[in-house]
Amino acid sequence: DVPARALTAQTAARAVSKAVLAGRALDEVERSLVDACARMASVPPADPRG
Repeated sequence: DVPARALTAQTAARAVSKAVLAGRALDEVERSLVDACARMASVPPADPRG
C-alpha cells in the first residue's frame, strides 16, 4: 500500500510540474492523479503486519 501511494504522489507531482512549466491546466488524467492523492490522504495506510 505504501509504495503504491508513494508512486501515485510522485507521478502526480511530476504531472503538476510539467503542466506548470508548459503553462497549461492539468488534463483529465493528471487531474485524476491529484484527486487520487487527496483521497489517499484521508485514509490511513494499511498495516503491513496484517
